[in-house]
Amino acid sequence: MPYLVTANTTAKGPGNLGADIAWVAEQQRWIDDGIIGYYQAHPDVFTVGDQATDPVRYAVEHPGTPAAAYIDFNDTAEAEMAVTIDGVVYQEADTAVPANGVWTNGASAADSATSLIAAINGDTRAPVPFTAVADVSGAGVWLFWDEVGEAGNITISESSAANCTVQNSTGGTDAGKRSVVNIKHTVTTQELLSGAVEIPLPFAPSGYNINAFSATGAPIYFTNLVTVQTAPNRIRLATNGATALANTNVVHLTAWS
Repeated sequence: MPYLVTANTTAKGPGNLGADIAWVAEQQRWIDDGIIGYYQAHPDVFTVGDQATDPVRYAVEHPGTPAAAYIDFNDTAEAEMAVTIDGVVYQEADTAVPANGVWTNGASAADSATSLIAAINGDTRAPVPFTAVADVSGAGVWLFWDEVGEAGNITISESSAANCTVQNSTGGTDAGKRSVVNIKHTVTTQELLSGAVEIPLPFAPSGYNINAFSATGAPIYFTNLVTVQTAPNRIRLATNGATALANTNVVHLTAWS
């Protein structure tokens, strides 16, 4: 588990990847416990944080996430309308030919959705990187990408006058290492005077999860507005709302890059 090290002056010391670090005064880095002994042995040059009280930051393997999109038929699709997915056209016609991406509107929104699903999943013109699935209502189509990655975040459009709406696919992320930090923060009366609880972070987060408890461990269901702030990077919990955080409440924050 890493330690937060602060340089008190200009110095050199071993880095996590083997090469020496040219430290400057006030610079901070997370140092792995395998080499932390060097820094602990030079307290005149480096200040080593206590694992029990410092935020803990580490890297985790992120498996990536697949993209998804939703196509809604609020009425029977218009004749000859098309749905275009990443430049590939799925055309409505009187007779469905799924292998060529051709579908038919039928007599209802559900008929249109069912035929479009068959055309997408049955398309043999080129490999289709996603799977079409009927929604709960039966009148819509979910698209779920078969592989993870940002490549699944593509453009989707339609030529419907009013009976079909679409959205671009979103949510696809690449696999790789991500920084994660876990922070335990106790709210004080002093900081509440500022109008917000401000929790500094060692990076700009792409997401976070927050829970709060009383000093004795009871869950606190707070309504503070939570936002990400920059310069410097931090999480802000504005002390507005019907149930705001109070003195001695303990905030548990997990943030990731």
